[in-house]
Amino acid sequence: MRVGKSIKLDYGNRKTARWLGTADWHIGAHVWLEAAITRCMRKVKRTGMQWVHGADAIDGIRPSDPRYMASEHKMVILDQIATAERLMRIGANTCVGMVAGTHEVSESRDIGNVAEHICTGSGVPYLGYSAFVRIVGTTGTGTLYLVHGTSAFNPKAGCVDRRSANRRISLRRYFAGRDADVCLCGHGHHCIVASPLASVKLGLSLDNTIKLRPVCEEGKWCIMLPSLHHFEDTYAERRGLDPTATGWCEFVHDWDGACVAVERFDVDGKVLEVYEPVIER
Repeated sequence: MRVGKSIKLDYGNRKTARWLGTADWHIGAHVWLEAAITRCMRKVKRTGMQWVHGADAIDGIRPSDPRYMASEHKMVILDQIATAERLMRIGANTCVGMVAGTHEVSESRDIGNVAEHICTGSGVPYLGYSAFVRIVGTTGTGTLYLVHGTSAFNPKAGCVDRRSANRRISLRRYFAGRDADVCLCGHGHHCIVASPLASVKLGLSLDNTIKLRPVCEEGKWCIMLPSLHHFEDTYAERRGLDPTATGWCEFVHDWDGACVAVERFDVDGKVLEVYEPVIER
C-alpha cells in the first residue's frame, strides 16, 4: 500500500473545487477511444485540474491469450506502452498518480513492471497496486483510496448481480474495510456510484451565513469509473457481458474537503449524470 501525493483542491473564487478520475483506456484494443482520451487529458491540462488513473491504460492482449483476436489486436505491446506514455504526458503536470491493473500486470512477466514503465515514461507518479491519497480543502481534509478493482462487478447477462442496486451493494462490500471518504476503482467497464447517507444540519459558511448543509452520517462514496474503451462485437459481448459505460468522472468538493457530488461525463466531455449524497431530512 502506497501513500500518494495529496490532491490540493484549487477553489479560485468558487465555493467548490474538483478533480478527475479516469481508467481502462485499453490502448491497442479494437475500439479504444483515442479522441476521447485526448479530450480528457487536454481538459486537465487546460483547467489545471488534478487527476488519477485507475489502471489498464493498455490492452496488452497477446496471441497466447484466449481473448486474442487477430482482427482486433493489431498494435504491438511496445507501441501500446509508447502511446499510453504520449497521451498521459499531456496531463502529467497535474496527475496525482496511476495504479497498476490486470492488463499491465499480465505483461509484466515478460518486460518488467509495465505500469511503472508507463508512469516513468510519461512523468506520472506510480502508486503501486493501491494507494491512499489526502484530499486537502480550505478548512478540512478528506481521504481517497484508489485501486484497480475486481472482475466481480462484470457479471454475465442473466446474473442477478447485474442489477444496479445489487452492484452498489457489492461495491460497498468490496470497500467495506477501507477507511476513506472516497473509494475508487476501475476494471469493470461500468459506472457504479454508491452515494453516502447524509443528514441535513444547520451550519455556518465561510461568508458567515447560516445554511442547511449535508453532513455525512453513514458510509462513504464508492465509485467504479467508466471506461474509455468501447466493446464492439468483441469477446466481452460474445460472453454476454453488459455494454461498456464510457467517459470519466469528476469529483466536486466543498471548502471542508468533503465530496458533495460526483459528475459522470461522456466521451464528448458533456455531463451525463450527477450523483449527490442521499439526504435524510
